[in-house]
Amino acid sequence: MTHKNSIAIVSLLILPLTLTSCAKKQDTGALVGTVVGIAVGSLFGSGSGKIVSMIVGSSIGALVGNQIGGSLDEADRIQKENATQAALDAPTGNIISWTSEIKKDVSGASEAVEEPVSMNGSVCRAVQETIIISGDEEKATSKYCWNGQAWNQT
Repeated sequence: MTHKNSIAIVSLLILPLTLTSCAKKQDTGALVGTVVGIAVGSLFGSGSGKIVSMIVGSSIGALVGNQIGGSLDEADRIQKENATQAALDAPTGNIISWTSEIKKDVSGASEAVEEPVSMNGSVCRAVQETIIISGDEEKATSKYCWNGQAWNQT
């Protein structure tokens, strides 16, 4: 089975989630987590092992995304995105912190954890994003590439 077929099969499995018009924050978080999990899972294994990796990745991503989505409102997400954008433009190791204006037990930080590198004609770098909700800390590292106008998550 090819890589494209694997992605198509897993995408069909999550398609029903995308068809709900009244998505809650948790649903949106789970969906985003699922897609990220599939992408990460597709990097491991081959043949049917790749499909298993993608399914496991989507499950883990959905669980983490569901928890984060249920706790961050739109204002929190904007603060998180602003911190990430600032970290991408800052020297490696600078930590850009934020605290929710509404929920005092929600905060986070973003930190560029590697120097920019050239990948496929773009400048890319990794950012570690931390979210703290009621003392529980979740960390994720994402890769972003500059398209000439803005940083985009890959």
